[in-house]
Amino acid sequence: MKTIYTLIFILTFSSVYSQQKKINNYKYLIVPERFSFLKKTDQYQTSSLTKFLFKKNGFNVMLDSEELPLELKNDPCKALKVIIQDKSSMFKTAVLIELRDCFNKVLYTSKEGGSRIKDYKKVIKKQ
Repeated sequence: MKTIYTLIFILTFSSVYSQQKKINNYKYLIVPERFSFLKKTDQYQTSSLTKFLFKKNGFNVMLDSEELPLELKNDPCKALKVIIQDKSSMFKTAVLIELRDCFNKVLYTSKEGGSRIKDYKKVIKKQ
């Protein structure tokens, strides 16, 4: 499952990087420690991988559980929230990334990244 989500993130992050100019007015990105479609905190390393990939592309990223800078505590509208929407179906694992402002307005939505691999044994063999 970890490999599936890694593949999906790589596919969707290519489009996030190209839209960076639209979100440059915001200084921070906040990634939740647990996404709504997962049962555990950082399950399949989704939160840490999301943080890593945004950081790699030049964003100032932090997890929502980390200590926020004073500047962000005083003005929470300087950050965008990273939301991952699960669009999976019975035959396909798919997600898309949304960046939302402090008023919960969607400023950016990535292209849908997906994989048809559902058999975990086959995924492990491909590694």
